[in-house]
Amino acid sequence: MGIAAGAPRRPRRRAAVSDVLVAALTPAVADETLDIVLRHLVEGVPTIIEGAAGAGVVAALDDHEMCRASTDGAVRRLLEAELEAGEGPSLRAMAERRIVEADLAELCRRWPLLAAEAEAAGAGGVLAIPLGTANVTLGAFTVLHGAAALDSHARGLAETLARAALLAVERNHHEQHTRRALESRSLIGSAIGILMERYDLSASAAWEHLRRRASDEERKLRDVAHDIVTDRGSRSDPQGRA
Repeated sequence: MGIAAGAPRRPRRRAAVSDVLVAALTPAVADETLDIVLRHLVEGVPTIIEGAAGAGVVAALDDHEMCRASTDGAVRRLLEAELEAGEGPSLRAMAERRIVEADLAELCRRWPLLAAEAEAAGAGGVLAIPLGTANVTLGAFTVLHGAAALDSHARGLAETLARAALLAVERNHHEQHTRRALESRSLIGSAIGILMERYDLSASAAWEHLRRRASDEERKLRDVAHDIVTDRGSRSDPQGRA
């Protein structure tokens, strides 16, 4: 039987925070990509925070900041405009390691270009939450909302989702760091082996040679080791290519 004309519609049930977190963090357990986890989290924002116009995450991975997830293209354009300008609420939250909130009037006064993008996204304000540990800030979780400011309950929900985003970003950061450390160790080991063979050195003497060369050239050990291994590869090329 259809709904009678004029009958009041039932209000849409807002999702529970636990529903969003389970959907978001389950892929992390299954070793899925960081982007899938973050996408679940930002898409959960409008479903649990009343008045939220959207959300996005800026993550500082691979030595640069980039927008890794957003609810829609308008939010992505806002965050990418901020990254291109090199200033704005998200970057300010990351730099100062504190929550930054700005309404449309403040955005117009301080960051006019961002204000235009925020207005296009249907936002009356922006709340940027830093994703950081005791030693490093890894990004920002940014919520666009229709009102000038979020109430304390809505802020609490946003901070809960931001903490989940931090766990995902921190895990990815740790995996990258571990992988790079293993790659560096393997590369340095190969370089030491080449130096031992080339100059008839012991392992300790080859290590000292590599360390001294890096110090003299004011370069990282890994970079010097990479040059040695690459040079060895070019010399062993049967066609003599550089």
